This record gives sequence, C-alpha cells and structure tokens, in this order.
Amino acid sequence: MDRDDVVTHPRVASRHATVSARGLVTTLLLVVAASSARAGDESETYRPPDSTRNPVSVEGQLDEIYEPRRPHVPSRGLDRVLRRWYDFKSRSQDRFGLRFGIAYTGLYEVATATLTDVDQAAGGIFEILGTWEVVSRRGPHPGTLGFRVENRHRLGSDIPPQSLFAEVGAGVPTATGYGEFDVSLAELWWEQQIVRDRFSIRVGKMLPFGYYDYFRFKNPKTDFTNAAIMLNPTIAWPQFGLGILTEIRPRRDLYVLAGIHDANGTPTRDGFDTFFDDQEFFAIAELGWDPGFLSDGKQNPAAPDFHATVWHADARRKAGRPEGWGVSVTGQHSFGDVVPFARYGYSDGGAALLEHLVMGGVAWTNAFHYKQDTVGLTLAWGRPSNRLLDDQWTVEFYYRMQFTRRVAVTPDVQWIVNPSANPGTSSFAVFGLRARIDL
Repeated sequence: MDRDDVVTHPRVASRHATVSARGLVTTLLLVVAASSARAGDESETYRPPDSTRNPVSVEGQLDEIYEPRRPHVPSRGLDRVLRRWYDFKSRSQDRFGLRFGIAYTGLYEVATATLTDVDQAAGGIFEILGTWEVVSRRGPHPGTLGFRVENRHRLGSDIPPQSLFAEVGAGVPTATGYGEFDVSLAELWWEQQIVRDRFSIRVGKMLPFGYYDYFRFKNPKTDFTNAAIMLNPTIAWPQFGLGILTEIRPRRDLYVLAGIHDANGTPTRDGFDTFFDDQEFFAIAELGWDPGFLSDGKQNPAAPDFHATVWHADARRKAGRPEGWGVSVTGQHSFGDVVPFARYGYSDGGAALLEHLVMGGVAWTNAFHYKQDTVGLTLAWGRPSNRLLDDQWTVEFYYRMQFTRRVAVTPDVQWIVNPSANPGTSSFAVFGLRARIDL
C-alpha cells in the first residue's frame, strides 16, 4: 500500500487534492471504453497473463474479485439480480480482453491505550480497477493497459485508521493504506509482453509496493493490516508514481524483477513534474524462485515463493528524507491449506521506518472448507530507524469470512508489546472489524 507519509512518526496529515485535468480526461475515456466492452465474472473464462501475482496489484485484486466463491450465507435472489452484470463482464472479457471490478472496503479500529484522547478510527477505500489487453490478444506479445481509480476517506471519525498508530504510540501503522485522498487516477500503466510470461516491460503510474516483494497475505483490504507484517517497513516504499519495471524469467521457476520509480509520487497528481524535475528515484531489484507458478502453462498463486530484494532510495530534498538502501528475504510455502511464511529485512540510512525486521507466521486457507475463508496469525519484531524509539513486538490475528458471495467480513486483533513511542505502556491491543464488497 502507499505509505501516505507514514515515514515520519508524528500524526499523519490528511491529504486533500483534486483530480488533475489530464487524469480526469483519461478516467472518462476508460469509463467510455468499459461501457462498450465486457469483463469476466465467476466462470472459467479466458484470462490475460498475470506476470505479477502480487495480491495488491491490479491483476491480483482482479483475480480475487473474479474467483468463484462459496459463501456462508447464500444470496440467490441477489445473485439473480446481479447475473446480468456478471454476464456483461464475462462478454467484455471474452470479446475485448477487458477485465474490471468495483470494490469498497471499510475498516474500524479501536485501541485499549492511547497517548491522546483519540483511541479509535474508521475509514474506507473505494476503487474501480481493470486491465484491457489491447494488442495481440492470446498472442505471444500482448500489450495491456492497466488502471485504478481510487478514493480514501474517513468514516465519521476524527482521523483515518492510517493515523491511529501515532495516537497510540505504535512504531508502525496498525492499518496501512486507510488514509485520505480525493478521487484520483492512482494507476495508469502499459505493460508490453516481449515474450508472454517470460519477458515484460511496464511503464506508467503505479504503486511499487503492489508489484515487488511478493507476500500472499499482504493486501490490507483482505488480509493482514499491520505495517510490520504486510508492508515490510524496512523498505522505503514510495507512493503511486511514474516508473518503469521489467520482469524476466530465464526459467519458468525463476524470475527477476527490477524497476525505477518516482520517490515523490502521489496518487492525486500525474507525477510528470516530480519525476522529470526533481529526479529523486527509488530503485529496486528482486530475484525469486516460485516453482509451480507457471506449471503446465497455468498460473498458481498458491505456489511456493522465495525471493531476495535489494533497494535504494535517493534523498528527498523537499520532503526532508535521507538517502537509504536495504535488503530483505521472504519465503512462503504451502502444505495443503497451511501456509507458513517468514521475512527478514534490513535498512541503512534512515529512509525506511524500520532498521531491522523479523517476521514469521502461518495462514490457514480454505478455512472450515470455505474456499475464500482465511485465518492468519503472525509475530513480528522491529527495530525503528529512529534510535530514540524502542524495539517493538507485534502480534496480529485475523479471520476473513466470505459472508455472502460478494461481501467478506474480517475481525482482526493486534497485540502491541513494548510500543515504540509509548514507553508508559508495556502493551495494548487494537481491535478491528473490516468489511469488503466487490462486484
């Protein structure tokens, strides 16, 4: 997720900006294109290539939206009403190569201890996202346009959930990504597959966090929300901004990801000024092994993944942020429905939130024989880059339940031990409740 200026520990300021004229025109063109096309529903229809299976990416979220579901509470009447919508999306995908989705996620959090009189926060994320395979559909060199229109806001609280960590004295956000900004064209990029699933180049506005450092349970809209667990805060992630990334697969089970991105990106601007004028960049490279992901020509998001990441961030003069670099290693492996995972990260220079991170845990997928249900438990230890702050331990547990076919409900509990910026409290809990609807 984007950091929404959480690289500094003081209270995060709200972001309010309007959509640029260029972004608005582009958005309208995309909407017009969508209205004359069709995307997939819950059937096994043709799906364009997804070289980046990261669950935060546009493609990763679309895969989740399009996946067939078994809900706890059947809603056959509503399903019949929405059938035309799903049929329309299916025809759009088959005829035009267009996949798209609409989603809204709301989150409420309350803490048992606070430094101020604020101990709770609520916020929401609304998004329209899609991919349109324009060139060489089903061919060896497809070209795909990807987009995401997004709005983040408070829900009747004084602050959004992204800012609660500063009120309670936690070292990292307890709800990454739930900040504030107006309706914006957050992502718009073109991906050209030089060789399908083997060599691709992506150029445009994107969220780097969504395309590197793969972790199956890193999406705060569906899985863990604490930054120490899903964000990897030993990396100085920039926000939505212009950039270029490439993926090369010398073998089907090996991949190399590398890219350069605007270190001063923001979701509410096109970013040409900061990219070309400021010339302060975030560079990242990754080597990974994911046996089984492209087996038999099929993509398996549950395949094992082990990768090493190295990054460098230029000093940001206007933002007052130092230069920094770092490395991290992450691994996860499925044993049936049980998925253990672990990560270590290190950063130098103070550009990232944490200097050291050790994180490990386990997830239970297909929980209680419901395909979309997931139970996750993890423990993380982090040493802040700011030496004035204490080391912090974080435990997070969540249960994502597919309540109806289109609505998921997720209770979440976090236990913060030795909070970095709250030395007067040995530990406290943060209780969360999240609901997500997608179409």
